[in-house]
Amino acid sequence: MEGLGWLLVLGAAVLLGAECKAPLETPTFGDIYHVTGVISLPYAEIREPFEAWYNLTGGKSPLSPSPGQVVTYQFASIKPFGASFKVTPETTETEVNVRKCFRINGTDGDLIAPQSVFPSLENFKRVREERFRGQRCAVWQNVSYWGRKKNVYTLRVGSSARGPVPLHYEVRGFNSLLGSHYDKYEIDYSSFSHRFPPNVFHLPEGVQCEQWPAAGPEHRIVPNNGPPFPTAHYAGLILPESLDWRLYGAVTPVKDQAVCGSCWSFATTGAMEGALFLKTGVLTPLSQQVLIDCSWGFGNQACDGGEEWRAYEWIMKHGGIASTESYGPYLGQVRVAAPLGWGGRCHCNQSELVAQLAGYTSVEPGSAAALKAALVKHGPVAVNIDASHKSFAFYANGVYEEPRCGNETGALDHAVLAVGYGVLHGKSYWLIKNSWSTYWGNDGYILMAMKDNNCGVATAASFPILA
Repeated sequence: MEGLGWLLVLGAAVLLGAECKAPLETPTFGDIYHVTGVISLPYAEIREPFEAWYNLTGGKSPLSPSPGQVVTYQFASIKPFGASFKVTPETTETEVNVRKCFRINGTDGDLIAPQSVFPSLENFKRVREERFRGQRCAVWQNVSYWGRKKNVYTLRVGSSARGPVPLHYEVRGFNSLLGSHYDKYEIDYSSFSHRFPPNVFHLPEGVQCEQWPAAGPEHRIVPNNGPPFPTAHYAGLILPESLDWRLYGAVTPVKDQAVCGSCWSFATTGAMEGALFLKTGVLTPLSQQVLIDCSWGFGNQACDGGEEWRAYEWIMKHGGIASTESYGPYLGQVRVAAPLGWGGRCHCNQSELVAQLAGYTSVEPGSAAALKAALVKHGPVAVNIDASHKSFAFYANGVYEEPRCGNETGALDHAVLAVGYGVLHGKSYWLIKNSWSTYWGNDGYILMAMKDNNCGVATAASFPILA
């Protein structure tokens, strides 16, 4: 669930601007090319420009979701396992929107290599010809399968007088990192390497890169400063058989984190929204974007990972968190401009802050009883899970139980929100709100088995205490 997941495209459709004739062979896109265009994430209501250079021969690929601002470089030539560098504006407690860089080394099990924009056509076969937007084109279909759902995509291809493939595409597909998320890309394509600007494959001069942990999940769990769960305080609490905070109005609608590793911000705001509702009786959607833009100084890395407790610390220091209405919409990346009239980049001082925070508490690790008590007394709770298995990506209904799931701290790679619990067909479950849109799971939710702390729901949970 890294920020570069938007480039892992599983399917494509071609929009032709010139008369085309169906090719006889599977198209090739070449080892060196330049792409510009727009990525559209409809479920997240995000539409943004991107630019990418790809050089398989040289083992390099700079990628820029927002041209000239946030740029990721991938170098396979750096030994032993490759390395990537992200150059992005960062706001800490002492600096505001300073362009910085951090480095992530690959590992033996996760090599870093140039990232292609186009899908692998290994499993495609030509199935028919058709008229597409007034042009005669070949239709190639992916015939591979993945998990319980049929992974079939269509690639429409036409030839051009300027080369083996046309210069304008619309690429569509399900993002494998975000379950059934649907992405669309409109791109202009050039296979001519001599058109690359000078030094496009080099890091900007004068930018110093800090070392970041080895490539891995978007969510890392480390000890926090929250006090331990006061188990004795809840000894006499009578727990209901089931609980669903949605029924009380304490949960905002499911959103889509898109291709940004910002799950930690959604878990944080979900817990804060519930706590604020219990205190005021008003459900106020809170801004994930302000945490992405502004909480670098506490160790969060925006779309490349973070932790709820670090977000809590930032909220405590700054006297609250902005509402979505006051700060502006979620963008799926660090804000580098001022969309739709809202302030640009990190501008938390310009926002009306709500939900002042007195502290936060860590739930007793591994204790289902403690997590139930926290849910009953404090509302929705931020939890962390092992979401690395395909069975999770393709969940649709029922109580989810994955025998390969880990429940130790090191296995947890995704932050979500527990909003209740219950029993279905004799199986106890946690009611979990995800941030992968309503098109994932059961309208964006999943029932996760309590048995044996499957997938670690009760391992690293926390909730805020409002002032």
